[in-house]
Amino acid sequence: MKRNKPELIVIGGANGSGKTTFAEEFIRENDFKYIGADAIAYELAPTDVMSVRVKAGRLFISRISEALANQQNIIIESTLSGTTFHRIISDAVLAGYRTTVIYLFLEDVALCINRVRERVLKGGHDVPTDDIVRRYERSAKLFWNHYRSSFDSWGLYRNVQNEFDMIAEGCEDEFEITHEEFFKLFISYVRGEQV
Repeated sequence: MKRNKPELIVIGGANGSGKTTFAEEFIRENDFKYIGADAIAYELAPTDVMSVRVKAGRLFISRISEALANQQNIIIESTLSGTTFHRIISDAVLAGYRTTVIYLFLEDVALCINRVRERVLKGGHDVPTDDIVRRYERSAKLFWNHYRSSFDSWGLYRNVQNEFDMIAEGCEDEFEITHEEFFKLFISYVRGEQV
């Protein structure tokens, strides 16, 4: 009997887009190991996560490598605002994984900023506003122009008060749009047409 491929799911999106919420809902119903750099930083220093960012980043990579070696189903999150995830994706493909990226989109960076502020008020970690703004557009561009073609499949979702509505889904450049208005808005950010 042929064993199903293990799966790697990456939840991408700007800071405050709801990645952790999405991942937590997913793992309640699916047998996946969750790995998040922010969660690791919180484990290391609950009252000062910023002081352990570098160590948490190293542990994040280490835990992913260990999970891949053990052929575990994995769900991880990232802003996808840099290109370091290409190596993780390559490692997963070499290990025989089926890969999926889910990108969460909020239609205005101000919503992301407000969500991070609300998280801080509830005891969560902060992200400087300048970082949120810088990563917002960069993240969308990298997802659309680079990352989605590296995965077996992808989905683009809009977060509305922690309800996730699909905007589009596909494999590489073949896709189906399920919400035209928000797809056009997302593409306008990718093209740098929004300010």
